[in-house]
Amino acid sequence: MFENNNDPNNNNNDQSSIPIIKRLRLEFQYDGTNYFGFQRQFNVPIDNSIQFHLEKAFKNVIKGYQQFSTSSKSTFSSITSSFLSEENKQENKQKMKDLTIIAGSRTDQGVHAIHNTAHLDICINLDRYGNVLPNNQINKLFQITSSSKDNNDDINNNNYNNNNNQLNLLKKALNVQLQKESISIIQIEMLKDKKEYHARRDVISRVYLYRIIDKSDCLLPLEKNHAWMIEQELDIHLMREASKSFLGGPHDFTCFCSTSDPTRTRTKNVIKTERTIDRIEIEEVMEEKEKSLFNRFNKERNREIRIWIEAKAFLKHQIRFMVEVLVKIGLRELPSNIIEEKLLKSGKRTKETQYMAPACGLYLYKVNEKARVILE
Repeated sequence: MFENNNDPNNNNNDQSSIPIIKRLRLEFQYDGTNYFGFQRQFNVPIDNSIQFHLEKAFKNVIKGYQQFSTSSKSTFSSITSSFLSEENKQENKQKMKDLTIIAGSRTDQGVHAIHNTAHLDICINLDRYGNVLPNNQINKLFQITSSSKDNNDDINNNNYNNNNNQLNLLKKALNVQLQKESISIIQIEMLKDKKEYHARRDVISRVYLYRIIDKSDCLLPLEKNHAWMIEQELDIHLMREASKSFLGGPHDFTCFCSTSDPTRTRTKNVIKTERTIDRIEIEEVMEEKEKSLFNRFNKERNREIRIWIEAKAFLKHQIRFMVEVLVKIGLRELPSNIIEEKLLKSGKRTKETQYMAPACGLYLYKVNEKARVILE
């Protein structure tokens, strides 16, 4: 579909220099324990963000940004290596303009994601300096044919299967690049029109999960980075009753956010801290210790408390401040009516919200989006 035409005598050379942009939609998950968060960092010596590693993987696969290790024995190492042009690798490394991945949710340091979404735009026929890409395998990878207008079902099915196969090939090649990281791409879609989808603007709501293991008389090493372990027993009924105060709104959550980085409007330098919580549920999960994989030696039955919170948007660290207050209520260190009577009316941080729950127990569970049209 897209041919390598560097011949100046070719009449189609002008047409081949027109950039063809495709928008890809990603679904991915990660263990955030060892990362600075999703967003790319500029104030650290070595960037170790989720965004950095995803963009690096795309650069490696699509543009030959780095040379792959020839010692890799992975099944798909030959696939990823085939995308590299042997010519001008060092030049590509220096001149490569960054690909930018836009995420549906930008999680903080130490926060995990079971399901996050993102998009990026890729020019599939030109490099960033107007030269036709030297490797036709890249063109073949993105040569996604639109569904035929013919009513022949066999043709349509073949096109659909071909599209899926090519995107699966790309997903496998990217996951080879990410195999040393705690990041995995679950699905890749190509949008029919890039205006049809934006990972951030098309979000309807974000669902977060916070995991707490209480009544634990011993440290659980396998859960240490994935749940907040509390030795005391929490009063889940008090927590549920208090959590109802967060619903409705919008409420002013100034008391429940980091003051160092409040959300600001784009047009005016005005702090905007009002948010609406659509859903908050506190679930109790009991597990028999004989059947437990991680906590068989605890004297009592294992109990996990799961706090589900859903809203369109959150302030920085908002959920962790909310969970901290709920836990203090569950420990009877704070009265159950303090959220409604004081904290949501304070308009500022108070002594009750000096601390926030640890990041290890927080998961981005799901990003709900508007309907979109993918290329079939």
